[in-house]
Amino acid sequence: MLTVSIGTPEVGATYPYAIGYAVTFPEGQVIQVGNARIIALSYQNEIITDVDGDRQQMAVGDERIVSARHATITTLGFFRVTDTNFQFTLKYKGERDNVAYFDLIVKTSRQVPDYLIRRLLPQEIQAVPIELQ
Repeated sequence: MLTVSIGTPEVGATYPYAIGYAVTFPEGQVIQVGNARIIALSYQNEIITDVDGDRQQMAVGDERIVSARHATITTLGFFRVTDTNFQFTLKYKGERDNVAYFDLIVKTSRQVPDYLIRRLLPQEIQAVPIELQ
């Protein structure tokens, strides 16, 4: 069993590695990515994203960077598998049937396999890998 602990990022961290996912956020539902609490609410042709209490209105194509964090992944409670600083960007793609569509770009300070990054992503957002350009 893998356990993920989220904390404060290292000072001066850079994020040379990136992986992308197409994700959906059910409208009005609190979604936890890492330890960030995210709520998406549609408003006319825009979306309001609330990340840890900070609201931002977004139009289709807008991007929002979520503040950096540090993840430590362990197994059996204490064997360290890896650790990395990470931050993610949400790019709003549109809304349909009370579901908000985003591209979620996860940037890390160390190269981390996809299956470990997926441990940060809740099943509710239905993350599907995408190619980054």
